[in-house]
Amino acid sequence: TRVVSIFFSILFAFLLLPFAHFFTKRRYISIFILLSIFFFFEFLQLMRWARMYALLFPVFIAMFYTGYMMMTQKTKGIAKKIIPEKILPFFDFNFTYVFLFLILALFGYFLHYNALIIFIILFFYAFWLFFRTKEKKYITFIAVSLVAFIILISFPRYGRFLERFTFFEAENGLSYIQILLS
Repeated sequence: TRVVSIFFSILFAFLLLPFAHFFTKRRYISIFILLSIFFFFEFLQLMRWARMYALLFPVFIAMFYTGYMMMTQKTKGIAKKIIPEKILPFFDFNFTYVFLFLILALFGYFLHYNALIIFIILFFYAFWLFFRTKEKKYITFIAVSLVAFIILISFPRYGRFLERFTFFEAENGLSYIQILLS
């Protein structure tokens, strides 16, 4: 059914409004992004084509936001009291967002393997943040990412996700233009 695709496509578009406002700090740019999504023909085609994977788009936006907040926010609350002062610079993440990100990443993984690309994005973002800020917590993130990747590819059952990584290579029928021209 296309109702699920329509629902999550609209949810994705409306999630872009606060997402764009958070990153641009401009209300008009956020509204422009929302309108451009609604009137961009290729986006409509993608949402029609993606069908049940349309749920992946709002989940990916939420994963990106929580990943960004996890990496840029400082440790707060009880975690700051538990982590010793000497190693705090290496683990100065907002652990609330770490927990939320891991839940969303697991959910995204079960939706589709393509959700795992968020880890590659955050890996390179951590490199960029480290060279920009020289904060030690990004070294920890980079090291944990590399160890997790090595462990993942070490187990044949789980390491084969790279072989299954796709770009939704399925034919979902005629495009709207083909229908209109016929």
